[in-house]
Amino acid sequence: MIFAKFELPQDKWEEIKPTLENCHIVELGVINTLFAVDILFDGELNDDLLIYEVFPQPCGVHTFLGMEDLYQERFNDFNPIITDETL
Repeated sequence: MIFAKFELPQDKWEEIKPTLENCHIVELGVINTLFAVDILFDGELNDDLLIYEVFPQPCGVHTFLGMEDLYQERFNDFNPIITDETL
């Protein structure tokens, strides 16, 4: 499973939404002029959404109950902690 967050123009969301399968969607609405959506994918991420993925601080406005660690893991993958040891 993959828990990912997206922000995109609402018309683009309306275009992509019907193509999504095997996922659970929570539409958060317009935040900072873009339409925010949280999606829990049962399989792979939809390629059309990749450019719209965002990584707000965990867990933000919404989370899927019991899935906080899934988002935290994805957030950490894309936002590694930089320390003196990792430089």
